[in-house]
Amino acid sequence: MNDDRDVGQRLRGALERIRAPEPQLEQVIGRARRRQARRLMAAGMIAGLVLIGLAVPLALGTGPMPAGGDCAPRAAIRALPKDGALLWVLEYTGGENPYEFPPRPTRFDLGPLAGPFECVGERTHLILFRQAGRFFQVHVMFGPRASASLRAEVAAALSSFMAEPQGVSSAQSCRQGLWVYCPEAAWIFQIIDRAGLFQWGNTGQALQAGPTNGRPVPNSNSLIEIWATRADPAGLQTRYQPVTVAAGVTVYGDRTQLVWEAQGFDVWIRPAASSKAALPSGKALDRLVTASLEVPFVDDRS
Repeated sequence: MNDDRDVGQRLRGALERIRAPEPQLEQVIGRARRRQARRLMAAGMIAGLVLIGLAVPLALGTGPMPAGGDCAPRAAIRALPKDGALLWVLEYTGGENPYEFPPRPTRFDLGPLAGPFECVGERTHLILFRQAGRFFQVHVMFGPRASASLRAEVAAALSSFMAEPQGVSSAQSCRQGLWVYCPEAAWIFQIIDRAGLFQWGNTGQALQAGPTNGRPVPNSNSLIEIWATRADPAGLQTRYQPVTVAAGVTVYGDRTQLVWEAQGFDVWIRPAASSKAALPSGKALDRLVTASLEVPFVDDRS
């Protein structure tokens, strides 16, 4: 237990030393490689969210840390002790879809294993978050005999992470009218994922989602647009008629869109402008409404 606490203290000390990247790193992300990863994921060839970008600025572990690897510390992964831990942090600049990175929570939950991920080749605990105008991806791996106390120390160390501000923050971008930087966009992205849909892009004011159907490109006839605004219960009841009840929530709408209230927001859905998609109903609508109730909304505009 004391050894695990020492590990936690060392991790916290190292995480506190992360600084903003040099400006020349901003062009490192390859847009073509990112689009390729999206196509592979949509085709079901890889699992989970895959982002290709910066080299690893920080890798920490309880065992040997041999050098080697570009977007993942592959040599250190191979050397991971059976009772050890390894984590590495990736920082992304110039990202196309900032809403894929939710606001940093007060405390990190490692969550279940995900993947395997391209570059890594293994399943990891994946954490995406944004803080101080910066975007981070953290991978955490444990050996098969890692103790519960070590896992707790690693999670606590991550929760001590504080990034130095750099450039324009997401909150500032949101206040300037760039909706994709707003916490509502990040919340909608997580709702889409929780409901089992794939996010195919955005219009600047809404996210576009639909099933993958094993296809590497979106089916334009199945795309819907989803966004959120501050709740206006009186307005809903005045302008729209109740359409159905999903997951115990009254859903309002008309022939062109649906809307319901969740966590102080009105969640809106309509077919994409170029789509002939029908409005969600039945189990598909239940999943979306349930996700909007379960995914916590985190506001990072302060």
